[in-house]
Amino acid sequence: MDRSERIMTHFSFDLPFSSWEARNIALSLSLSRLSQTLEELDQFSTFASHQISVCQMTPPTPPRDRRGFEIAIICALPLEAECVRCVFDRCWEDEGKDYRKAQGDPNAYTTGLIGKHNVVLAHMPGMGTVSGSGVAASLRTSFPRVKLALVIGICGGVPYDTESGEEILLGDIIISQALVQYDFGKKYPEGFSERNTVGDNLGRPSLEIRSSFAQLKTFQNRKSMEKKIVTYLEGLQSQLPRANHPGPGTDRLYKPSYLHKHHRSVVGVPCDHCAQGKEKICATALRMNCEELGCEENNLVNRKRLANDQGLQPVVHFGKMGSGNTVMKSAEDRDRLAQRDGIIAFEMEGAGVWDQLPSIVIKGVCDYADSHKNKQWQSCAAATAAACMKAFLMKWTAGENFSEETPSDRLWCVPFNRLQQFIGRKDEIEMLERKLFQSSGCSRIAVLGLGGVGKSRIALELAYRTKLHRPLYSVFWVRAMDALTFEEDMYKIGMRLKIPGIETTDSYQMGKRSGIEDKKLDVKILVRQRLSHESTGPWLMIIDNADDEAIWGTDSILTECLPESPTGAILVTTRNRQVATDLVGKESVELGEMNEDEATKMLRSLLSKPETHTDLNAILIMLQKLTYLPLAIVQAAAYINKNNVSIRAYLELLCDTDENVIKLLSKNFRAEGRYPEAKNPVATTWLISFEQIQRQNHLAAECLSFISCLGETNIPRSLLPDADTKLDMTDALGLLKAYFFLKERADNDALHPLYDIHRLVRLVTQSWLKSQDMLVRWTETAIKRLAGLLPVENYQNKIQWDLFMPHAQTLYDSCIGEDLAERYVLIQKMGRWLMVDVKFEKAVKLLSSVVLWREMTMGKMDESTCDAYNDLGEALNEQGDLPRAEEYHQKALDRRRANLGMEHPSTLTSMANLASTYQDQGRWKEAEQLGLQVKDTRKMVQGVEHLDTQWSMASLASNYLNQGRWKEAEELLLQVRETVKRVLGMEHPGTLTVIANLAVIYWRQARWKEAEGLQVQVREARKRLLGMEHPSTLSSIHNLALTYWDQGRWKEAEELLMQVKETRLRVLGLEHPSTLESTASLAAAYGYQGRLKEAEELGVQLKETRKRVLGVEHPDTLTSISNLAWTLGNQGRWKEAEELGVQLKETRKRVLGVEHPDTLTSMGNLAWTLGNQGRWKEAEELSVQVTEMIKRVLGIEHPDTLRRIGNLAWTFGNQGRWKEAEELFVQVMDTTKRVLGIEHPDTLMRIGNLAWTYRNQGRWKEAEELFVQVMDTTKRVLGVEHPDTLMIIDNLASMYRNQGWWKEAEELFMEVKEARKRVLGVEHPETLTSIDDLAATYQDRRAVEGD
Repeated sequence: MDRSERIMTHFSFDLPFSSWEARNIALSLSLSRLSQTLEELDQFSTFASHQISVCQMTPPTPPRDRRGFEIAIICALPLEAECVRCVFDRCWEDEGKDYRKAQGDPNAYTTGLIGKHNVVLAHMPGMGTVSGSGVAASLRTSFPRVKLALVIGICGGVPYDTESGEEILLGDIIISQALVQYDFGKKYPEGFSERNTVGDNLGRPSLEIRSSFAQLKTFQNRKSMEKKIVTYLEGLQSQLPRANHPGPGTDRLYKPSYLHKHHRSVVGVPCDHCAQGKEKICATALRMNCEELGCEENNLVNRKRLANDQGLQPVVHFGKMGSGNTVMKSAEDRDRLAQRDGIIAFEMEGAGVWDQLPSIVIKGVCDYADSHKNKQWQSCAAATAAACMKAFLMKWTAGENFSEETPSDRLWCVPFNRLQQFIGRKDEIEMLERKLFQSSGCSRIAVLGLGGVGKSRIALELAYRTKLHRPLYSVFWVRAMDALTFEEDMYKIGMRLKIPGIETTDSYQMGKRSGIEDKKLDVKILVRQRLSHESTGPWLMIIDNADDEAIWGTDSILTECLPESPTGAILVTTRNRQVATDLVGKESVELGEMNEDEATKMLRSLLSKPETHTDLNAILIMLQKLTYLPLAIVQAAAYINKNNVSIRAYLELLCDTDENVIKLLSKNFRAEGRYPEAKNPVATTWLISFEQIQRQNHLAAECLSFISCLGETNIPRSLLPDADTKLDMTDALGLLKAYFFLKERADNDALHPLYDIHRLVRLVTQSWLKSQDMLVRWTETAIKRLAGLLPVENYQNKIQWDLFMPHAQTLYDSCIGEDLAERYVLIQKMGRWLMVDVKFEKAVKLLSSVVLWREMTMGKMDESTCDAYNDLGEALNEQGDLPRAEEYHQKALDRRRANLGMEHPSTLTSMANLASTYQDQGRWKEAEQLGLQVKDTRKMVQGVEHLDTQWSMASLASNYLNQGRWKEAEELLLQVRETVKRVLGMEHPGTLTVIANLAVIYWRQARWKEAEGLQVQVREARKRLLGMEHPSTLSSIHNLALTYWDQGRWKEAEELLMQVKETRLRVLGLEHPSTLESTASLAAAYGYQGRLKEAEELGVQLKETRKRVLGVEHPDTLTSISNLAWTLGNQGRWKEAEELGVQLKETRKRVLGVEHPDTLTSMGNLAWTLGNQGRWKEAEELSVQVTEMIKRVLGIEHPDTLRRIGNLAWTFGNQGRWKEAEELFVQVMDTTKRVLGIEHPDTLMRIGNLAWTYRNQGRWKEAEELFVQVMDTTKRVLGVEHPDTLMIIDNLASMYRNQGWWKEAEELFMEVKEARKRVLGVEHPETLTSIDDLAATYQDRRAVEGD
């Protein structure tokens, strides 16, 4: 039967136009962590006066260098090192320390603190004594003062201590009193002779270690140690759950003679290898655990501690360990060596370390050194060893070393106490320390950044770190805001250095300043000379706030007063990159904004009651608005503390108008680590820089004023005001970048650079412009500049539009220049682009404002007003508001007709656009009349080969196509193709669009091979010319997929549809109409393949997205609802389908009108839904109503009219009214033959429908003749495996079965079943129906003929 609405009609039929008339061609239905370190906690109260702070207590600190480590820990396995790392109290690498290692040392190290001991953990590259020896030797080169090495990890245990008889369980701990290298000896002909005596083997532990053992082995100390082990173990296991105790049931000790192999008693017949002898074990058995292998429990040895539930707590055992390069896996060898040498455990690394360093081996028992190896215990055993190591170190006391003396003559000239709330910037500080204090480091380095970014805070923290970790260094702090502060601080340094002839502090402060200007220069030179001499010792000088190029530029004499020494280092803080270059060259560290974690932590540390500010979401939003700027965060915290307001309340102030935000950021406050005379507020600190810029470069100040009126990011250089020369502009922008007001983006094109302006700098600059009555002037300048630069609104200029649009939006939002004509030129261009970018609602809003202003200002008859009418009409048309679109197109046409005359190009454009609106309303005859008038007038006025004339002909072809007048449409478009080929060339985008549209006409006539040929041609040309991801290329691929679909090439079609959808999703975004179009086509493809659930999921997603993006009443949204109803109906969910159908019908009636073709389609679909529920009378009434209306609207020969008549005939047939059905089917068949041709798929379907009617009347012969005729034709036209061909064959087979022609029916049903399995898949509903039909035929035949 005919389907009431074809879903897959998402063809793009587009032509390039210089005006919005192009839309006439459319043929588709739619378009640092939060915790503070101990070091950070060791900070001091800050006073806003120049004092020298005193450290009152010293927490554990990292060693100055590698010589500060006396304990080494060596681990062979990563899991052993992981457990050791978990019991560190602090890890120095986590806190920014990097001790590196000696040249040539291949080891990897982790350093940290356990108790009071600084320890270094060496990670071995592998197991074995050789590896252990190499690691220990290299360790000594990097850490020469290591006094004790602890070898920590896992071992195999002997079940019983040979001396005490104590049980040793898995998880127990063995501490080595001596090592026996059990695989060390000589090979003789009669066998291997071990050298196992202490004299032959390894030396005794040191006296200090032996004394420690004697103390720990006492009952009280041993029990105390075991308790601490349990405590440390619990903490470790909370971090590493896999280190938990595996359970007593997994601790299994087998008799020494019972090997881990295939046993006859378990497997019946053992494997060949295991059966060769007692000691033979196959590789398969070795890979299996005891449970998998079936090791028998009657060979287990009873363990008393396990029976008494005492095995869950680890016990410490002291004794000899066997150490070798081979893993002990023999219980009998284990027991032999244990008896002979008194060994209680076996391990593989201790012997390699023992002779290199004083060593203690501490290992957790993970197995019993037999063939029944069990990795299940390794993590737990490693954890118990690590816990024991920590307990041991908490007791260990090494001899102290007083060889290094702390100098008492260092100088400390820093005016601030350490910042108690200093947070983050770990990477930057480490980089500064590496550059300043390494032997190969630089003597000068600058910290660069925007004012308020925290340069002085970092310098202050670095000063205190230097004091703490480099006690030989003197530290000097010099203020460099101006020459006077620099001279004063240099004078104070001279006094602290006790340079002869310099006045005392008292006399200086009492005002003895006579002749100061003459004397200070000498003092600066004297200080420079003293610090430049190596005898002064190492020093760090911080030059703070060196921002003014007039003072610190290339020609400044002050730069000659800076000392230079191989033992000295200078750190400069500046907000001016040019000053940094003059002072230090290329060595600088640039400070950006803090990250979110650091900023959050900093804010919490500054709040007086941090526990009351728990609204994390408000905190994060506030920090984002403050751009994570440290000074702004300090200012916000000061305001919150002083006024006792919440974070949310402060956030509301930040979200106020720009003017009020500036007032908020201009409020003064006290801050630690800032000078009393400094301008603390964020808003005022940048005005200092702005004033310096004005003095240095007038063009730079103008650029900053202009830029502040634009958006914050991606500001193109081409948008800025013109300069006299390129060099002038380069200098001006260079100065703004030097002050960090402007930042050049790293991802831009060198020839077309882009810039960002800091958000708060922009606000402050705007505030300053407003205070100077210059904001309106600069905003209007920006509007005029941008309105003149915006390119033509087409996709080829998308990159430029994406760049300019945010700035245009910023100017629009400012509401400045509301009486400026250029403002509305800008808004109109924005609205046009929004239409190209398919943001119709925003376009309507902008263009409406243009219309309103021009009507009031220019008058309704002005041409610019008519132009605005035209654009607004187009936007409303795209939005689906057709009545209002018609209204504005009519206004434009009427006024242009009166002003310009009937033959003016603008008048004809308005007429064409009105015709397009008529066409979208289904008023095709009215649209045709206007289209003919436009075409004929352009022919007469502009000539037949003028492109405007050709586009008019193409628009008219679109109209004919919608009316079903395919031959006329084809003839007209063929003329257009030949003309544009001659005028534009074969591969011009306009020519390709015409060819693509001609392919659509062929497709509508079912001339699929011709359509495919043209579509492939267009696709390849567009790929070559426009690129694979261009929308036009994707449209070509999409249309080709639909042509494949109608040829039954479903897999190829689906692959192309998926490719287009994914590309559009990536390039255009999820909500772009073209992406949604692809989703709709893919959903339809799934539906036709019987994948109805997938179709439904996509359909629901599509409907909701279009509702949100386009609106609930947009034509595309309504089409989505129609398609979803069809999908639900095909799942038999008729009630849900009916609900959607009724909703759709009523909405289209209201929005489009009762006689709109889409409304009539909705009514026809609803009739189909009612019929499938057996509600034939209701279906008939609706079908009759639709048929009569569609005849009147579209004409009797329109394909949609014929489809509706066919549906009415189907309704009659299902009621048994075969004669009435037959009459209608004959009428439809004859008309379709005449209009479309005998071989068109629609004609063949109508013939098949008539055959169906004959069959149901028992007129078998007539039905068979028609079925055979249709089958033969569809095989030739569509192919033997096309779904329509298979449907016809299936109908013919059903008729044979009804006549009892079993053999013929079976053959045809079998042919259909196999073809459908091959083409549609075995689970497709139609394939399953074929299987059922074949089964029913067999059953009917047996019933008639008997078994």
